[in-house]
Amino acid sequence: MSLAEEEQQLIDEEERLYYETIESLAEQLPDVRSKKIFSNLAARELTSQVVNEWKFEERQPLVSDEAVAHKVSDIRKESDSVLEELIEEPYFGRVVTAEEDGAEVSFKIGKKSNIEAGIVDWRNGPISGLFFNYKQGEEFFETINERERCGRIKIRRTYKTDKGVLIQISTPDGVFRRIESGWIKLETEQEIAAHRSRGLQSNEKRLPNILSLITNEQFEMITTDPKRPVIIQGSAGSGKTTVALHRLGWLLHKGNSHARAENTRVIVMNKSLQIYVSSTLPSMGINGVGAVTFNSWALSIIRCATRGKTFFKYRELPEFVEKIKFSNGILGALSQFVSQKVRGVDAAISREFLTKEKLLEVWKKSDNKALQPRLKDFKHDVSESDLSINEKQVALDYVQNLLTTQEDYDGDLYELLSDTKLLGSLLPAEPKLNEHLSYLERVVEKNRRKNYLMDVTYGTNSEFVFDLLRDGMRINYNEVCQRDHYYCLIDEVDDILIDSARTPCVISGAAEDKSDQYFACNKFVQKLEKPDYDLHEIDKQVMLSEKGIDKIEKLSKTYGLLKNDNFYDSQNLTLQHHIELALKANLLFFKDRDYIVKDNKIELIDDQSGRILPGRRLSSGLHQAIEAKEHVDIQNENQTIASITYQNYFRKYSKLAGMTGTAQTQAEEFSDIYGLQVVSIPTNKKMIRKDWDDQIFRTEKEKNKAIIDKVVECNKKGQPVLIGTTNINKSEMYSKQLADKRIKHTVLNAK
Repeated sequence: MSLAEEEQQLIDEEERLYYETIESLAEQLPDVRSKKIFSNLAARELTSQVVNEWKFEERQPLVSDEAVAHKVSDIRKESDSVLEELIEEPYFGRVVTAEEDGAEVSFKIGKKSNIEAGIVDWRNGPISGLFFNYKQGEEFFETINERERCGRIKIRRTYKTDKGVLIQISTPDGVFRRIESGWIKLETEQEIAAHRSRGLQSNEKRLPNILSLITNEQFEMITTDPKRPVIIQGSAGSGKTTVALHRLGWLLHKGNSHARAENTRVIVMNKSLQIYVSSTLPSMGINGVGAVTFNSWALSIIRCATRGKTFFKYRELPEFVEKIKFSNGILGALSQFVSQKVRGVDAAISREFLTKEKLLEVWKKSDNKALQPRLKDFKHDVSESDLSINEKQVALDYVQNLLTTQEDYDGDLYELLSDTKLLGSLLPAEPKLNEHLSYLERVVEKNRRKNYLMDVTYGTNSEFVFDLLRDGMRINYNEVCQRDHYYCLIDEVDDILIDSARTPCVISGAAEDKSDQYFACNKFVQKLEKPDYDLHEIDKQVMLSEKGIDKIEKLSKTYGLLKNDNFYDSQNLTLQHHIELALKANLLFFKDRDYIVKDNKIELIDDQSGRILPGRRLSSGLHQAIEAKEHVDIQNENQTIASITYQNYFRKYSKLAGMTGTAQTQAEEFSDIYGLQVVSIPTNKKMIRKDWDDQIFRTEKEKNKAIIDKVVECNKKGQPVLIGTTNINKSEMYSKQLADKRIKHTVLNAK
């Protein structure tokens, strides 16, 4: 079969490079041989001097055995036999890197090194790692010669030679083999396997030439006596893994032992070794042997022992964790992280059930269980307890919320791996810890960029938005994750583009601590009366009246905060800002409607769903003003570094689309703001639900009575009803009215 033009060009280029390397090695041979002769003569002369020193008088320190040893070492290093070996097989692999700075670097990987010919010894860990640990097209991060290098593997190819002749080239696009009539491309796996370890004209299989690196005694040890345990010891990069694989290959060969490939597993310490072993075994004619990392193997053994029950919060260890150089340390930190979570849940349960001694005792007795099954069992214990209906429901909701937070395995894992400060506190101190954490941070970012390079990227709206904000803060353009914004498909599109459209997403940094001013201004505002301010609740605006300004001036002057006796003086801008925040905190934000106080912290409530928003804070100091109002600890104020709303982010996309069950009612807004048309898709089956017109009531009291009456009516039929409210007060008001009617119900709100 004839080769394509580009395939022939590849072979021509590889042959040119190969024979240029052979020529470079051959040119060095005469010079090396002359140096060897000179070294031999010099060594003999030094030895003669040492002998003469011993003959005549007490030994003098002019020359020594050490000098002779150095010369003998030089002879070995400059030996022409190294060059002759390289001429037989100059290199078995080649990798070309496209560096981040735009440069391209080529490395030839061989059994020995030769700087002049550009050949690197395969035992040179950092450089050969580019060949063994990465595939063509993958990005890499490595420290080589104390310098961090990163980029992409542009070319990765392997070669076979026979007596100085290039006979095989393996590329990701196929394997090319030299035959008597020229070069061919091997088309099937059978053809590739048949030629894998053969010479140019030989049909006999043989082991790769890496065996020439070990002694005869070592070779005999790994190829005899299948019952003898063999421990192979060596320094990093010494080839011990390869020697061990040859021992395995010999044991699996027919007739040598009872071992079989299907019953054999190779266990290695990290992902890099797994990749190397998996690619090396087939080249030695060993097929069907699996290679796994120790972490994965250990987790699988425990899963079998526990018969599939959850023994650990993380049922699967994500693959990319094992690519990290210090994955064993990460696994230990992960265990500590889970322990930290367990302690947090323990403390939360102890606080919530402080007065319920029996249940608290039941919880403490189950401390030998994993967290998730422990919470599930405890939930059952609560449901079977003798608590009143309302108390029991509150307790069940609380436990269910704790249980729900334990479900996000990947979220917790990324939280840990992305927070280098938290991770550093969990890992044991060592000299290279910061270097490892920096490397890990790059791996996480690399993983993020890799996802954005996919044809389709799936994620949450907040992650996309915050990735854009982080991109805007990067100094190096090559570190930017997101590409141009072409097309976006959004699930529950009305919730994101309409209901949450104006929600600001903010990245903030620490600012100056002004806790005293928040408390002081809060005290001033609480002394104001209705005539002292103008309140516009619909617009969420509040302003001081003339009377209010006079009162604030007097109060602030008493505390020494007013400058130049004028509230609106330019030197009082900070005071004006804090008074404005205190007014909003006291007159526009209300406890149990807009926020709750939990564990001495202010937690915001989603005005759409009525659910708590953990970790969410108001910007520009408003959150601190609310903390001062409720007399809780004031967290450090943050200043906005980058911000954007969901609306402005999604308008960046050239094309937008989405799906939801409730878009028709907001069709006008979709058209005006985003230029999107709403299309109703008919239901799969005939609509049997009746859509009644909205009922309008004169007063809220009449509306609430109608709602309760409807619930009572449905309850008599055994029909369940869901009531949605926008704040905690309303949900509790409905709960009280339902309790008065003796209707069994469940309340789910931010409390």
